[in-house]
Amino acid sequence: LHLADKYKNKVFWLVKPHPLLRTHSVEVDIFKNEASYENYLKQWEETGVAKVIEDGDYFGLFKESDAMITDSVSFLAEYQFSGKPLLLLDSGKQTFNEFGNAIKSILYKCSGNEFERIEDFVLNVINGNDPMAQNRKNFFIKSLAYTDGKILACDKIYRLINEELKK
Repeated sequence: LHLADKYKNKVFWLVKPHPLLRTHSVEVDIFKNEASYENYLKQWEETGVAKVIEDGDYFGLFKESDAMITDSVSFLAEYQFSGKPLLLLDSGKQTFNEFGNAIKSILYKCSGNEFERIEDFVLNVINGNDPMAQNRKNFFIKSLAYTDGKILACDKIYRLINEELKK
């Protein structure tokens, strides 16, 4: 909310809370009750530079966004199709397989308590400064692109499955 106010003339925020956030945040005493959670979402809406979206498809949001800040591992691969920067608020509790670690290596990362680093990310997005852009692009071409210009995705998947079975 502080950053929304500070950069109100430069940033429009889309807030899409996880469907279980309401319940879990009350259970762990982040919010006293569901009413205080609802009040928090209302405060976002009242900034005039934010919209809270609790339902619906997120692909349109990815397309319209300039960047994402998240503490969830759910969209890390999917968001790479946008080609845009992503800041992962890393709790240190998330676990990743080899592919997840490869994705994590191309993301901006900090703890959710590192407010200055979060603000630096926001400022970099505002100013079009994205030093990780080429790393993300290279990763996307190597690991996520549907085709490398020579083979279709289904052929690539078939080849990778066969390679794994031979191991």
